[in-house]
Amino acid sequence: MTTKLINLNSLHLIEKGFWTDPDDRSEFDYSDGADEERYLINTLKLTDDMSLDSAALKKACRDWVAEYHLSAIRANLLKSINFPATAKVLEVGCGCGAMTRYLGEQGYDVDAVEGSVTRAEISALRCRDLGNVQITQHNFNTLVLPQGHYDAVLFIGVLEYARRFIDTRNLTSEQAVTTLLCKAAACLSDNGIIIVAIENRTGLKYVNGAYEDHLALPDVGIKNYEGYEFTGIKTYDSNQWKKIISDSGLKHRLFFPFGDYKFPNLVITNDVDAKDVAYLSNQIRSQDPISPWLFPAGENKQWESIISAGSLSHSSNSFGLVIAKGVKPLDNVFKNRWTLFDRVELKSEFRVDITESKNDYKSFLNSNIKQLVNYSLEYKVSIATHWQACLSRHPQLQTMEQLASELAAVVKREWPQQKLVDFDQLFIADDQQHLGYVRYWLTDRVISAQQQLFHFMLDFCTTYQKLLSSLPAFNYFSLSALIEHCLKLATAERNELARHEHRFREMTQIYPA
Repeated sequence: MTTKLINLNSLHLIEKGFWTDPDDRSEFDYSDGADEERYLINTLKLTDDMSLDSAALKKACRDWVAEYHLSAIRANLLKSINFPATAKVLEVGCGCGAMTRYLGEQGYDVDAVEGSVTRAEISALRCRDLGNVQITQHNFNTLVLPQGHYDAVLFIGVLEYARRFIDTRNLTSEQAVTTLLCKAAACLSDNGIIIVAIENRTGLKYVNGAYEDHLALPDVGIKNYEGYEFTGIKTYDSNQWKKIISDSGLKHRLFFPFGDYKFPNLVITNDVDAKDVAYLSNQIRSQDPISPWLFPAGENKQWESIISAGSLSHSSNSFGLVIAKGVKPLDNVFKNRWTLFDRVELKSEFRVDITESKNDYKSFLNSNIKQLVNYSLEYKVSIATHWQACLSRHPQLQTMEQLASELAAVVKREWPQQKLVDFDQLFIADDQQHLGYVRYWLTDRVISAQQQLFHFMLDFCTTYQKLLSSLPAFNYFSLSALIEHCLKLATAERNELARHEHRFREMTQIYPA
């Protein structure tokens, strides 16, 4: 299928499945590495199911690079945005097709543009079964665009490179971004929107020492890239974005993806009710996949203060921006004030996304899943957050032993039978004596206190593996031995608990843990 973009630029479809100009020999020197991209090509060639929920692609996420390009969690960034039902979408810098795949699965007509020949091939492989998606390998700056044609234009992880790949090198980074936004605005329909995702240079994790994502150095963004202008890479704070968009003659609204826009499990799109602040702040875990950095103790308390003060525009780790030619397209662009997305390793029929607060129990399509959202304000801290903070302050085996003992005492005293709670939805009261939970699994058998403790510790240790592996006291333990030690289990008892846990995960997850 040809599109206006393809026809305007006289592009040709080549055997690798994407459109290109055979007379154009230019290519972007952008790559995650030849070995990594070869792995993606081979994986997709051998995979029949390229969908977001593909079990084969989930299993293929062998490292951070593969997960970034194949994981379904990437699409959470766009799920809170209202697109027209029959949207025409232009995606600029589509990379290896993670977001392209999501857009195509929604039934939108997608023109996806990528400068790298290898990445265009990967995107074409990822979307080869979607007739509504066309991949174009071309420099976006030199493409002729159909004016007033698209309902949405996307720059996801792209505009930080605006100056690096633009033809006119004497522009500042900000001017290069303005040039691209104006070009995108010209091809928008009257109610069309531009969606941008990019790191916030003054984000809380960077203030606390995380590395700048593109240059792999600390403090570079905080210092506004002084001495690094030659790289052509730059991210911006909210005031800089306000000026860039104003200089482009456009309007905008911010939204805030957490941990960041690359792997968002929480998206906040508007002001948060006071009753939600403590709960949401406990769902945020900042990560830095390119360095040994870990957030210092007390992250949730910092986010609680920031959200309460309405300061996310200054401190959010990443920005999402919805930009339009006027304010009208921005009025109802978001579906909810916030959405907490369920874990992508769960089979799709077991996932439940949480959106805003409701004062009741809610049953879902799968009767084994229940959600309790009538949480009390006295439950300020999730157990997972509490443990992470304690271990950060006192990185010793004795700390985890004490935490496990304290939790065991509370669980044994008041644990509800037949309810298996998601570990990140288990909360402790200020008095450290009472438990609250937001979501649980209703099981077909009685869940013992020991089973719940085993379930919690297994999830905690795998989620916070980077923290635990950095602590010398934990390096002598395998995961199973650590849980056995802290819960004071006999090996036979541990094995029995593990068998029940394995059965549960085999039923609910894309592949067994």
